[in-house]
Amino acid sequence: MSAHAEALADLQKIAVKVPLSWPAGDAPRRAAVDAFIPILAAWRDEAPADYVDVADNAHLSSGLVVQLVGRRFTVGLDLDAPAGFAYLHKRGLEGTPAERVRAVMRAALTLAMRLLRDPACPPELAPAGDVLWVGVNDRVAFPVPEAAEALLADPFGALADLLYGAGAWRREREADPRARFGWWLRPVPPRIPPAPLDALLARL
Repeated sequence: MSAHAEALADLQKIAVKVPLSWPAGDAPRRAAVDAFIPILAAWRDEAPADYVDVADNAHLSSGLVVQLVGRRFTVGLDLDAPAGFAYLHKRGLEGTPAERVRAVMRAALTLAMRLLRDPACPPELAPAGDVLWVGVNDRVAFPVPEAAEALLADPFGALADLLYGAGAWRREREADPRARFGWWLRPVPPRIPPAPLDALLARL
């Protein structure tokens, strides 16, 4: 088995980002970041077998500033533009590559909705349009974006077909060649208003 085939067969480190509307101004932004900490701490306390701890990097102005570190996956607030809810899977996936990608997106949307419905979540936070990011958080197995795209086009495309309809979507890659490989997925034409997260989840 080639190295590329092995990477696909052992696909685990799948990542999803759900962009969120983000308040303007330093004080509202700081309040939104601070709100995530007790919410994620409550999740940790509910399931100590699944989660390790909450990491508070809220002094940073970008990246994963608040994260709930789990044994199989990590979730948190990613301030890299566009800011959003991040879900980073680590281990434990089974099935075909398409089934694994679908399972991670399903889990990410489920937790994003739980976060947004939490009474402690700032009410101004909401899904920012009809866009999702799916990629791989693994530069060892997928160091070259072009090779990663060739391997992952089928499972990522199958996911987009489920979310938006066969062929009724477009994809974009990060312009920075140093970025993790992934696709920004959008429906074509855009939905006005955007499809709610629970509607997308129901399609998976």
